[in-house]
Formats: sequence, structure tokens, C-alpha cells
Amino acid sequence: MIASGNRRIKESRGRGSEGATTVRAATGIVCCLGLSLLLATLARAELVCSLGADVYYDSKSDGNASPDALRIAREVANVICGGTCNIALFRNPTAGNLLTVTAQDGSAKIVYNPQFLKSIDSSIGNGAIFGLFAHEVGHVVDRRLNVTWMPGSWDHEVRADAWAGCAIARAALPDDRKTAALRAMLRYPPIGHQARDLRVPALELGYHSCGGAGTLPSLEKDQ
Repeated sequence: MIASGNRRIKESRGRGSEGATTVRAATGIVCCLGLSLLLATLARAELVCSLGADVYYDSKSDGNASPDALRIAREVANVICGGTCNIALFRNPTAGNLLTVTAQDGSAKIVYNPQFLKSIDSSIGNGAIFGLFAHEVGHVVDRRLNVTWMPGSWDHEVRADAWAGCAIARAALPDDRKTAALRAMLRYPPIGHQARDLRVPALELGYHSCGGAGTLPSLEKDQ
């Protein structure tokens, strides 16, 4: 089992070559964010973020990501870490909405519920998936990089929001995609991180620190 706070996640486990317990994803070729393939084997894995309801995630149901999901994830990877994030992307109906798992060695995977992505793409619009993927990739990148513009006092969820704002700026999204990205992030916050008054300033800081022009769209609370 993987524990994160009070949440526990069901994982498929095997034995490594030296007897160490490892987390095993679905077999087959795994498509990753970036130019290389990443083995989806995470030692001492930790759930760092989960969007939506608390879930009992079963990694045995991990499957290859769809071409559309990979395209958007690579778009995020290109602007945040030059296309070499080395993060595995999977689809899994037990994932709730969207979650990220990392390991001490820096390996990571993002797992999405395909019905959730389909729903936000149709209800919020083009750009919604970009925003949520940017937040999740932000978690991984923040554990690997230190940047001078990031306040050290912020917790990991606020920092991931700042990285998402940075991704929106670097991608130079048109206004409609930018609005959809922000709307999705605010409508589907991480568990325990719903405070809009903390999230919006982080998004704005990341946006302006990474060269964003003008101001971010102002969204009503119930949008």
C-alpha cells in the first residue's frame, strides 16, 4: 500500500532483483512525457497530488495513454522542462480524476481517468486538460528544480500552481485556452487545497515570472 496522509492507495507490487518491493505498472511499452521512454517502476512511491474524490487506485488497471492525452502532456513538458520531464503517463478508470505518484529516485507517473478528461474537454473547453496536466507536471518539476522566483514558504500544492502558471505563459496559449486552463484548475482543486485566495496569486506569480504578457483572465468563483 502507498500512504499519503490519511489516504491509502492500492498498488500492484512485485519483487525487484534484490528482493526490494517495487510498484509495478501495466506491462508493455509506456509512452512518456519527453523524448525518452521511462520504465514505470517506482520504488517507495508516494502519492503527491490527487484531484477529485478520494479513491482506491489500482495500478494493475494502468493502460497506455491516448494519443490526444500524450499530445497535450508533451506540450506541457516542452514548455516546463524542454521536453525531457521523464514522466510516465497512464490512463486508468480507478484513478478518480487525476493523480501523480513520485519516487525518491525522481521517477514519476501521472495517471488520469479517461472519462474525466473527456468530460472537462467538452464542458470547459480546449485548454482544460493543459491546465490540469501543468499542475501535475509542476509537482514533479518542483521536486527537481529550484528557481529564484518561487517563495520557499509555499507548500507543494501552491508551488505546483505557480509552475502551472509558468507553463501557461511559456506556451503562449490563446485567450480561450488560457481561460479554460485556469477554469479547470480552479474548478477541480487538489484534495485539501481549495483556497482560491492562495491559488490565484501563485498562478499569477508563475505566469509573470515566466514571461506572461498582460494579466490572467479573471474568473468568477462558480465558473
